[in-house]
Amino acid sequence: MSGVTNPALFDELCTITANELERFGTRSSCKPKHVLQMVEKLAAAGVRGMAADRVFRVAAHCLSFKGYKDENVIQSMEKGWFGFHTERSLLLLWRFSTRQRKQRSFLQTAAEHWEAGSTNIASLHDVSHEKSSWWNAFDDPTKPLVIDIGCGFGASLLGLADPTSADGDKTVERVDVSHCNFVGADLSRIGIGFGKSVASRWGIDGRLQLVVASAETILEEAIERYPGVVKLVMIQFPTPYRLVANSTSVERSDDDTSVPSDGSPRYNSQLPANKISGFMVTNDLLKLSHEALKSDKTTNTPGCLLVQSNCEDVAVTIRKMAVDTGFEWDANQFVAKYDGSISEQARTPQRTSTW
Repeated sequence: MSGVTNPALFDELCTITANELERFGTRSSCKPKHVLQMVEKLAAAGVRGMAADRVFRVAAHCLSFKGYKDENVIQSMEKGWFGFHTERSLLLLWRFSTRQRKQRSFLQTAAEHWEAGSTNIASLHDVSHEKSSWWNAFDDPTKPLVIDIGCGFGASLLGLADPTSADGDKTVERVDVSHCNFVGADLSRIGIGFGKSVASRWGIDGRLQLVVASAETILEEAIERYPGVVKLVMIQFPTPYRLVANSTSVERSDDDTSVPSDGSPRYNSQLPANKISGFMVTNDLLKLSHEALKSDKTTNTPGCLLVQSNCEDVAVTIRKMAVDTGFEWDANQFVAKYDGSISEQARTPQRTSTW
């Protein structure tokens, strides 16, 4: 239902689900996982209001009746805390996103196959971009701007832009985002359509815009078109490049995309080949980010680049690239620490060990 903006439809779905749960939710044939699957999908769709509150309360009753052990989940449903930004809902979205094809890699591969039979492949590269004057769609386009590059379903921006969201003081890297506009860009039409529909139903599309566009395009448009200043650029969890290793050595050059001698790949073949080929974060991208984040002349305050990655080697690589581009990095904000408190059950990720 990506792109559906009619809140009445979602209210009706909540009402139907609540009625069905009241009818059969306490029967032995209805397992706790079935109840959770229903409400997780509704929460991940961004449902709100009286109908949503009712279906979550009914679900909590069913789970409690069946002796479901996670009291925190039941309590969150009973008290109205369960919703889009709860852990279970975000995990559902993440699982769905991992099943989607990586758009940039798909377009590049398709273009290479098409090139032999066509003299003009520009339209193929542009197939995922849409024409949008997003800078004119804000209620107040003079407010500071936050840009999320590769925003996916827009979950982060939806939390930051929503004034009712309980995400603390709304400060990200010293930037008070409570008085900002937000724009996110991604090549996935499904993700962008989903985020736009939620923003519309939540009534925050006057300060949040989501666009099908490349990272470079959204930064260029922000530099050339946006009337206000850019305060924050976020690059959050970019798809990591391959870190290829074989049984004899973990030392591989940047351009080595070979496989072990036994012929079995020991990497995810859908990942970018290396940090030079196919990886979203490039020197050109960081240069554009640096240009967009030039100091606000009224306060002489520089903007911030926020980078997050679950892969330590990727974070270190991007940090080095950013410093080489002209950024100054805040050592206090570079969170890659081990305090000795890790449990025996938790192991170091294979990628980190290899690196």
